[in-house]
Amino acid sequence: MGTITILNNKVHSRLLCIAVANHDAYRSAGNLLPSVMEETGNVLFTLGVNQFQFVRRLNRFVAEIRNGERSLALVRNTGRLLDLLVSGAPCLCVPKMGGKTSYTLAGVLVNRSKAALIDPWFQARAFEIAAQRGLLPWLRNWNVVGKEVRYEDSRIDYAIGRGDERGFLETKSAAYFTGYYSKYPDCPTDRGLRHIRLLSKIASSGRRAVIVFIAAHPRARAFSPNSEKDPRILKALIDGTASGLEIYSMKIHLRDDGSVVMDNPAIPVMLTENYVAHA
Repeated sequence: MGTITILNNKVHSRLLCIAVANHDAYRSAGNLLPSVMEETGNVLFTLGVNQFQFVRRLNRFVAEIRNGERSLALVRNTGRLLDLLVSGAPCLCVPKMGGKTSYTLAGVLVNRSKAALIDPWFQARAFEIAAQRGLLPWLRNWNVVGKEVRYEDSRIDYAIGRGDERGFLETKSAAYFTGYYSKYPDCPTDRGLRHIRLLSKIASSGRRAVIVFIAAHPRARAFSPNSEKDPRILKALIDGTASGLEIYSMKIHLRDDGSVVMDNPAIPVMLTENYVAHA
């Protein structure tokens, strides 16, 4: 699949993405990319889900849900998710055993049949299965050879390999949605910034370094860093591309029957060009 790069003095020539200034520019760029926007509809795996109404988030990890009776659900996504976790929102939950919660909150329905898949563990599983099945063109001939790999004082999600070559890959949840875009992050993240900078350092050493944003909202047409919530992330990504960091975004969603679907292995990654760097 081809790549279009719109360059200016703030976007390096090694960008593996489409950089546009605003929504109007995206509309123009989108007209040039019909093949990029095609959706595959590959079912990766299926969860046993029950539908509830979201009531409230009791703390970072626990939500109150209701379907006639009150229940508690584990929330493994530590983002704020304020656009999705609103009182009364229909949500899909997976029964679980043990602990204080009876369910894992997997997704939030955005229409009658499609949900944003908010759980990062299920998102990671979707990536792993897509990689195993060879559904990711940008990872073709590369294999996942390790998980939760130590590098310096951090852990990176995956080690990847091709023959004697080795690289590293990190996934990030991008369930937040606005306009055309799935976005990351939805709140300031020192951990995410540290990972991007570490991957950039790895890329500058000559090893392959990849960051994959999981666009987990069914309405997303592209991914863009959320510079309003954390402008450091955008700057780190732009700087990282100069070192050879590869940036991709795969689009997935959850159906009301529990199917986890990959819509597109590589939707456009949009880096806005109106960023003002802070010292």
